[in-house]
Amino acid sequence: MKKIFLIYAVFFCCTWRAWLPAEEKPLDLANLINEAYARNPKIKAVEKETQAYLFRIKPAQMLPDPMIEFSVKNMGLDQWMLGKDPNSGVGVSFSQVFPYFGKLKLAGDIARKVYEGRLQALETVKLETARDIKMAYFDLYYWQKAVEILEKQKVLMQKTLALTETQYAVGSGAQNDIFKAQLEISRMEEMIIPMKAMITTAEAKINLLLDYPAARPLGKPEGIDCETVPLTLPQLEETLLKQSPRLKEAQSMWEEKSIMVQAMRKEFKPDFRVTVGWGYKGKLPDMYELMLGMEIPLFAGRKQQNRLQEARVMAESAGLDSTAMRNDMLTELNEYYLRAKTSENLVRLYKTRILPQARLALEASFAAYPVNKTDFMALLSDISALFSAELAYYRELSQLWGNLAALEALIGGALFEKIAPPNPPTKAFDNK
Repeated sequence: MKKIFLIYAVFFCCTWRAWLPAEEKPLDLANLINEAYARNPKIKAVEKETQAYLFRIKPAQMLPDPMIEFSVKNMGLDQWMLGKDPNSGVGVSFSQVFPYFGKLKLAGDIARKVYEGRLQALETVKLETARDIKMAYFDLYYWQKAVEILEKQKVLMQKTLALTETQYAVGSGAQNDIFKAQLEISRMEEMIIPMKAMITTAEAKINLLLDYPAARPLGKPEGIDCETVPLTLPQLEETLLKQSPRLKEAQSMWEEKSIMVQAMRKEFKPDFRVTVGWGYKGKLPDMYELMLGMEIPLFAGRKQQNRLQEARVMAESAGLDSTAMRNDMLTELNEYYLRAKTSENLVRLYKTRILPQARLALEASFAAYPVNKTDFMALLSDISALFSAELAYYRELSQLWGNLAALEALIGGALFEKIAPPNPPTKAFDNK
């Protein structure tokens, strides 16, 4: 009998690992973000649109298309007078319009500013996509942690139920305590069901941001080693004003409108047309011609002047829009900063005081309950207090990370040290 027991013991020791559930592959946040840069449909669409704006720059700086004209001249209709009459002949001419000096350069500058604005818009889309992935990732982290905590609470409640049943069997416990313990276990299961649904929702959001099927299984998110706001509010504001792509886009738009004012001033200046022609007259000498034409801004007071005023108003509007966006972003920055600081303070409070105190209280209750030095309701309260504090701790921690992700999207810089920057610099496209 001892030999059989020894054989089973050795077999169990050698094979117990195979019976454990397979470990989930950690879900790396940096890889998700880099994959989003390559796969996200919105990013790819804005990249294509930005590239399309690049192709506007060179055409804007080119001269208008030249014109070739063919002509036939004949004195009278009754007979062909080529070679007989000097006013009759066949000719071809080439004409080219030359805009006033500086107009083409300004047109190219406007197209270039539009393109630069689109580059900044692309940066913004990347930052916002990274923010959305991070927030979904942190939500997934929290909901999975919440399910783990409730599962632990459920196991502890099952042990409490067994202890209560034992006390009731020996006559030192109440049957009502057994029912209450069973009710608490059922409540744990009730809370776990919607939390698992939230896990599925967070996974679907991440998958769709990466252009994968929503039901694609994901691994287990890892926590981020960050429990404080790395920068002060003045530092965040300074960073935002220096490198926010949204502000840079608004600045590019204002510069574009300002250049348009200069371009409209040039519209008061005439364009020139040069025409070169050759005429064939048969036996008579060929004819050559050179003509110089000039556009006269005859209706400048009603046309060019109004266009100039329009450009000025548009430039003023763009400047005001830039200021309004700056103020709105600073307001938004303050809101996310205060939320992050609130979560930071609560995380510190839960970690250093509430959680240790709740654990000590529960340990004392578990030690006192079997010897009837505390009642069942006090034990139940201490169990709920500990696991409620753990849930609140991870909720505030995930909210802290989510607010930091929102701050990153605003300032255009990284606040998490252990993951890739939220947005690698966008390279300008080639236009060869």
